Amino acid sequence: MLGFRIFGRALRNIWEEMLPLGAMSAITFVAIGLAPLLVLAVILAPLPGALLILAIPLALPGPPAWMALHVVANRVANAYAIRLDQYFGAFRANMRSSWLYTLVSTLVSGLLVYNIFFYPNAFPDAQWAMWLAGAWLAAGVFWMAIQLFVIPFLVEQESKRWRTALRNAVLISGANPVMTLILLALTVVLLVASALLAPPLLVVFGPILWVMMGTTAVVDRVTAYRKSQEKDGESDDDKTPERIMDKWRNRGPQ
Repeated sequence: MLGFRIFGRALRNIWEEMLPLGAMSAITFVAIGLAPLLVLAVILAPLPGALLILAIPLALPGPPAWMALHVVANRVANAYAIRLDQYFGAFRANMRSSWLYTLVSTLVSGLLVYNIFFYPNAFPDAQWAMWLAGAWLAAGVFWMAIQLFVIPFLVEQESKRWRTALRNAVLISGANPVMTLILLALTVVLLVASALLAPPLLVVFGPILWVMMGTTAVVDRVTAYRKSQEKDGESDDDKTPERIMDKWRNRGPQ
């Protein structure tokens, strides 16, 4: 099946560039985890609450590091070599845009989680509240699924617009629901297993595992449609990810 094939290819991509990707992934994990670790330390340990103000500067490297990891993953998925300076170059170039999407994504995620728990607690005896919570849960799972593809599309597409990347992520998830569920389920299982059985593996390869799954899927689907268009004799203007995803609207689920 398509989902298992892409999953295997993503693992192979990581294996072929294990050392540089592992180093960049570990840097990304530290960049993302510094602020949450500080907050957790203040809550669990007898540390002064004033230290929480340090969480703001510590959080700054997280989103651009996450974006930079997607950039190098895209190069690997397209069979290009990677270097550490490319990672840091992408880090500097995407500081502002990565934080913009992070704020929006965090807000949406927070609203979904709030609604999942609000209705059952506010109306514990109402049957409709459970159904509504289930609907919000399904929306949360779908939102989580499209996060696999949003940044990979932004990196792959020519127009660096978040709106276009988000639309394309929704389209690829809707057109390939089985592939999306397989990738999401297998990735989450591996991440949880790493956290429980081998935490160092989670630190080194956890971020790149998530990133490479979505990136490999996007590159695979875009490449497949480009090849199909070449057979149909379409122009180069029709081979951009944006045009390809527009054509996806007319295709059934895969």
